[in-house]
Amino acid sequence: MQPDASPTRHVTRGRRTARPPLWLLFLGTGLLVSAVSVLLPGEADDVAVRSAVSVAAVIAMVAGTRLRRPAAPAAWRLLAAGLVAWVGADLLWTGWFLTAGGVGHPAPIWLEVSYLLSYPLFFAGLGRLPGNAIRSRDGGVTLDAMVILLGAAFVYWTVAFNPYGGIQDPSDRNILMAATYPAADLFVQFMVMRLWFTHGLRNRSYAMLALGFAGMFANDVLYALDLQVGQSWDYDLLGNGGWLLWFVLMGTAALHPSAADGRRTASDGHLTVARGVAFLVMACAGPFSLVVTVPAGAPMDPLDFAAPLVIFAALMGFLIIRLITNARAAQRRAIQLDEQATELSRALEEQGALQELISHRAMHDPLTGLANRALFNDRLEQATARRAPSARHALLLLDLDGFKHVNDGYGHPVGDQLLIQAARRLRETLREADTLARLGGDEFAVLLEDVTAAEAGEIAERVVDVVAEAYTVGEYALHVTTSVGLYMIAESVPAADVLRDADLALYAAKAAGKNQISVFHQGLRVERLDQARIAEGLRRALEQDAFSVDYQPVVNLETGGVHAVEALLRWRSPEGIVPPDAFIPTAEETGLIVPIGTHVL
Repeated sequence: MQPDASPTRHVTRGRRTARPPLWLLFLGTGLLVSAVSVLLPGEADDVAVRSAVSVAAVIAMVAGTRLRRPAAPAAWRLLAAGLVAWVGADLLWTGWFLTAGGVGHPAPIWLEVSYLLSYPLFFAGLGRLPGNAIRSRDGGVTLDAMVILLGAAFVYWTVAFNPYGGIQDPSDRNILMAATYPAADLFVQFMVMRLWFTHGLRNRSYAMLALGFAGMFANDVLYALDLQVGQSWDYDLLGNGGWLLWFVLMGTAALHPSAADGRRTASDGHLTVARGVAFLVMACAGPFSLVVTVPAGAPMDPLDFAAPLVIFAALMGFLIIRLITNARAAQRRAIQLDEQATELSRALEEQGALQELISHRAMHDPLTGLANRALFNDRLEQATARRAPSARHALLLLDLDGFKHVNDGYGHPVGDQLLIQAARRLRETLREADTLARLGGDEFAVLLEDVTAAEAGEIAERVVDVVAEAYTVGEYALHVTTSVGLYMIAESVPAADVLRDADLALYAAKAAGKNQISVFHQGLRVERLDQARIAEGLRRALEQDAFSVDYQPVVNLETGGVHAVEALLRWRSPEGIVPPDAFIPTAEETGLIVPIGTHVL
């Protein structure tokens, strides 16, 4: 039997380290190979490494465009086509240089021009990247790029073309062609600066593109300046490092995952402090370089300074336009902020009004506008809690006698109008400090604060009188009365007990014939307890069949004969026989008279 090898395989898999991403592998390898090539002696090896790195960059761009599926595939195809054109021309130039040419032999004009075929492709490719189109609405980015472009053009003209320190022999075609490359680079750098101002470091792929084209521009300038001062160009660090960096970063940018990010993280158009410092440097760099290169006491020909003056005037013009647009953008932003502040203030006011409305509706009756049960209970609790020893409060609990007949006979809309009129009358009758509430249906409550018993009684009488007056609702003349239960709050008692005892007084007023006032006393509570006890006993009597019927004959006094028989209900409770007048009223009020009547029949 062979031993199980799965644990060993599991350990092997556990020790396996994750491979670095493809873009990082290409970046590290390319930078390492490039650094070794420019530092080691031997021009042939440098030429071979440069050719290998450039071809590898083309392969990486094509592979990255297919692998990452970038958000703007047409832009990356144009950039890859431009790099193919540049590398193809460079390979032709390298072959001519190592075979038929060499130092001191000018390259054919077609070979020099072939490099320029890549610049329109680079310009178009950069312009198709997200947020970098010249026709985009972000004019501030375009103006910023123009300022940097003109500043760099001024410096380049001063170094390469001014009559006191520029090109030594303008008729030298080789030097003029070399100087053409940085001039063409300026147009590409314009799009690069737009890309940088738009995205910055938020998109790593675009940042590497910008840095790579900056290395290309720097190397083209160094190449032109080497030929200008009469030095021969070679493949050392200064003569080749910028191009190698450009190759490596172009391939890395296409392989980086952020190439697929299509978000337009455009600039907000405001002139930042960093851009302001950059503009100041670029505005001063050109004139400063001109002053440095012009010898003291040299004859001044105005025509010699026509080109820098035109460039400087354009630079100042774009700077002024940029400052004006920035001021307008700031003004628009300030107006927008003011409008947003106004809208926010209006929204806060509306929210406050809405909260107040919601709070009012939560604490008030929607029909009459009076306080509801929740607000009244809160006022009652506050009144009983802060009551001083010498102060007395009173509670009036009332409902409308006959209101049910109005609702049933005339409809609920008429009943609602009657309630509204009754609420208005009550509000006009009471004092401002009194709290009037509708507890529900036709039941109202009044909290009278700091009143004597006599004052509370007078107010209750006015309430009874004012409610009894006729009501006019449409074509109907309606009459209702009110029964009032009065409770004097003379001691600290819970609000729930106050409402309970006032309800007992209201019940007593209705039992006494309605349209009158009943003041609470302790006997009402005892009567209520007795009534509750009787009602509970009646329910048990129905369950236990404790009711019986006694028959009493009705005798005709003239004839002496039995004329009829009366059936008399008797409740035989454990305490003895309960007479009908002791339990029939409670049975009628609780509704138990119906099942008792059925039992008797």
